[in-house]
Amino acid sequence: RLLRAAAAAHVRSGAPIFCVLGPEANAGADAAVDELIAAGARPSAIVVCRAQLLLDVPDLLRALLRRGVTLCFGGAGTGWCVAGATAATDKWAEPPTDGQLANGVAALVMEGWGDQLLLTAGVESALQLQANGGGGLGHHLLASFLPRLRALGLDAEAEAKLTSTN
Repeated sequence: RLLRAAAAAHVRSGAPIFCVLGPEANAGADAAVDELIAAGARPSAIVVCRAQLLLDVPDLLRALLRRGVTLCFGGAGTGWCVAGATAATDKWAEPPTDGQLANGVAALVMEGWGDQLLLTAGVESALQLQANGGGGLGHHLLASFLPRLRALGLDAEAEAKLTSTN
């Protein structure tokens, strides 16, 4: 019901739909996009957030892009964990490293998908703020992650699309 309601609101307003992936990302992303489109949402208005959870299923990433949705990658600088979190056995409990994230995003840009990609600091916890030892609201993204992407061949235009233009 929630996805149908979001699609209906989008049809009335033209506002984008930000669809945040949870732990069952692999199974849920495609189904959520299907439901939104079936309910009348324009694929170009759908933003699939936490796309970093799909890096290990590159065929799904590309299938979503071929459908016209935008993928939003977060999690740069979150290669840390909370005490006890390592006891989790689910692979989604461990975020991708900055290297894995950069390689995945760079590959998609080089394949021509840059117009459908976004980067976010993805701060969801006080532990991720600079004052608490985290990467902060964009500091890590700008100071460390974007230079990593540049080293992989991304130019200023691609960087601007990922961070502000798209």
